[in-house]
Amino acid sequence: AGLRCGGGWCRSEDHEDEKQMKVRVDAEARAKEVRLAAGVERARRVRASKARAQEAESEGDTLERTSLDTLHGAERGECRACAGECPGFQVWYRSCDALDVEVMFFCSMCGCPSADHAVSESWKKSEEKKKKREQQAQDRLQQEWRRETHVSKNRDHARARALATLGLNN
Repeated sequence: AGLRCGGGWCRSEDHEDEKQMKVRVDAEARAKEVRLAAGVERARRVRASKARAQEAESEGDTLERTSLDTLHGAERGECRACAGECPGFQVWYRSCDALDVEVMFFCSMCGCPSADHAVSESWKKSEEKKKKREQQAQDRLQQEWRRETHVSKNRDHARARALATLGLNN
């Protein structure tokens, strides 16, 4: 008696006791609250971006739109967090919003943080090309510096020999 659970298929110690169940249920409830709160925040950010657009239009202000993540400097694309709801990362802002973290670090389309959006593959490739060009330029400058240093050393050595030949060295 007591070796098997009520269903008879498994051992009773394979199941959680009442205390473990309460801890699990509480953790699940907190996780659900966090998800709901995050959804509410996302919706609030989307409403705020629409309101910014309407306000800019009514005041004749310019509404800037960018797919660049201002925190990381990367071009962002699809959202991994909201499963297809977002058409792609965009930030809608006016010049007066440019320093507002709530505006600049979140997508205006879905309200998710910029980091939840994948970095654009075309941006990654262009950054790699840029880094390669910069490295090549740095390598050329270093080679030129080495060559000039070598020429300068040879010139100094030749001058020292000439002065020695003339008996003018100290």
